[in-house]
Amino acid sequence: MEKARGEGDETELKLGTHSWPGRNNVLLMAIQNEECDMMKDVVRRLKQDHHRAGVKAFVLPMEESF
Repeated sequence: MEKARGEGDETELKLGTHSWPGRNNVLLMAIQNEECDMMKDVVRRLKQDHHRAGVKAFVLPMEESF
């Protein structure tokens, strides 16, 4: 999702306005359970290497895909 708006714990407000410029991008991924730890490690490295980028990961169970 491009041009997402919001505020994070480690970043300032991004609303795409003159007062609060900037926007975010959101990437949703459905992966196999056995790939989850590897993907979390990738996000941890991104956060470490780009600490001001506001990189986050949310892990949720996927019940069904069709």
